Amino acid sequence: MTPHSLRHYAISHWLSSGIDYVVAARLAGHEDVRLVMGRYGGSTLSGATMERRVRENLEAHLEDVLRSVAEDRGWVIAPAAQATVIPLSADGRAPSRPGSCPA
Repeated sequence: MTPHSLRHYAISHWLSSGIDYVVAARLAGHEDVRLVMGRYGGSTLSGATMERRVRENLEAHLEDVLRSVAEDRGWVIAPAAQATVIPLSADGRAPSRPGSCPA
């Protein structure tokens, strides 16, 4: 096994693990992500699998961002099964007491 084949294996493994092409290109030392996409684009994951992984990664990232914002503002996040939508007033504030309508 040569260093080049190990590098090729590593990049393929990263992509099949769901790492973004931009991240894989940076880890491999490529400035242009098109090189990685062109060489490894169709060889590791089907379109449906890649779409599912991208969606999962985006959803996880969005959850992290929302959780961070909520913690910064002192909000409590209810589990999804118990969550209820609280309408906000025009200035983005929640009602002062449960059940009250925003102004």
